[in-house]
Parts: sequence; structure tokens; C-alpha cells
Amino acid sequence: MLYDNRPGQLTLSIYIRAKRILTRRVSRAAASVLLVSLCFAAILPRPAEAQTATGSFQVLINILKQCTVSTFTNMDFGTNPGIITTPITQTSTFVVLCTGTTPYTVGLDAGTAPGATVTTRQMQQGAARINYALYSDAGRTLNWGNAAPDWVSGTGTGLPQTLTVYGRVPAQVATATGGYTDTITVTVTY
Repeated sequence: MLYDNRPGQLTLSIYIRAKRILTRRVSRAAASVLLVSLCFAAILPRPAEAQTATGSFQVLINILKQCTVSTFTNMDFGTNPGIITTPITQTSTFVVLCTGTTPYTVGLDAGTAPGATVTTRQMQQGAARINYALYSDAGRTLNWGNAAPDWVSGTGTGLPQTLTVYGRVPAQVATATGGYTDTITVTVTY
């Protein structure tokens, strides 16, 4: 930038990047303001030109197959006379939750009474027994045991699946009064 002094005026010659000289006559005050502005502009850092760099990463998870069994309801055959002349039926439910597409089987054991089997389960009170059976169908024709072909199979959906156990106490005579109990263990294999 060049300038010459004439009374009351200043001639500025500005060298522009396009390699042209711009010459104008301006007042000294305007020239001073322009000169100060240009000086500040020269010493201030230039705004950075935005640069970018990109990359990528993966987001991963490995889901293993899994099943849980929960939310059991008791099978309560109620209060009955000691001589059972007609079969008594009842149901129980529980919930199986398996990851999607996971095949599973559900088995019911024989219970806790000594000598009971999956086809002849027994509720007990001391040495006294009441026979009963558990089925996988409402018609009570398919025994529900803990091995093929007596187990129930399914495929997980990722949502809870409620399974119903159908029970029946056949006609029989009780040898003792009081409450009879048994505990069935449910096993989900996947």
C-alpha cells in the first residue's frame, strides 16, 4: 500500500492480489480508518478453511440363545371328600421366555413323592398318597413328562409364552385326611 500527502487529501494505492493497482482519492480521516483497518486485518489470523477427515467404526453385539422359566401358578385341586368318585381337574401355568428362533423343550419331572413316575405322580401326606396325572393338552390325553415323546416343544419368539399344565386326580379313596402336596420341577432345555 502506497500513499502520497497532499493538503487535506491522501492518495491511496492498494496492491490487490489480482495484481492491479487501485488508486482513489480519499480524505485523510477515511484513509486513516482504512489504514488502521487494513493493519488489523493483516495481523489478525485468517479464518481457518474447514477441513474434514472421516472414518468409520462398527457397532457389534453377539446374542447367545437363552431361555428362562418363571411366573408359576399352583395347581390346587381344592377340598374334596375322602372318597373321590369322579375325576377332579385343574390347571396351572408358567411362562417360558426364549430368545427369538431358539428351539426348546419343556419337561416336567415325576415330583418329590418316593416311587412316583411321570405317568403316575403322587401327592403325599406322610405315608399316605393321592395319585394324579399331568397333561399337555386340554383333553388330558397327552402325558407331560421329562423325556421325548412326553415333553412339550416350542420355538422362542423373544416374548413371554404362557404354557398350561392340565391336571387330573382320578377316582380313588384317600387313606388319610389332611393336606396332600407335591412339587414338580419344570426343566427347559434349549
